[in-house]
Amino acid sequence: MSTVSLEGISLHVADLTKSLDFYQRLPGVEILVNIPDRFVRMKLGNSYLHLVKAPVELRFHMEMGTENLMDMYTTLQSAGIEPEGPPAMEQWGRINLWVKDPDGNLLQFDAEPETLSTA
Repeated sequence: MSTVSLEGISLHVADLTKSLDFYQRLPGVEILVNIPDRFVRMKLGNSYLHLVKAPVELRFHMEMGTENLMDMYTTLQSAGIEPEGPPAMEQWGRINLWVKDPDGNLLQFDAEPETLSTA
């Protein structure tokens, strides 16, 4: 059975430029990806912070890595947790599986494309 590990948090922001200006002033922040007016990935110690230009009513989502997304998909279903859909390739090159908790908070399970397995 696959396990999960918390990889980071994605904050949904209204003004990506302002948010980037704020967060990049934190000591030790390393900007890894910057897609202007859409997405920023930063490394903070051993974790990641993403800034995503998105509707602010969706304030954040949690990102968790797993070894096998198909296994996680069936494990969640067996536990009575219905994902938003099967694992799917995202435009940024990772395969994701999305789940909402009872309050509507988004949980993102992801893996590198080569780890998607139906075994």
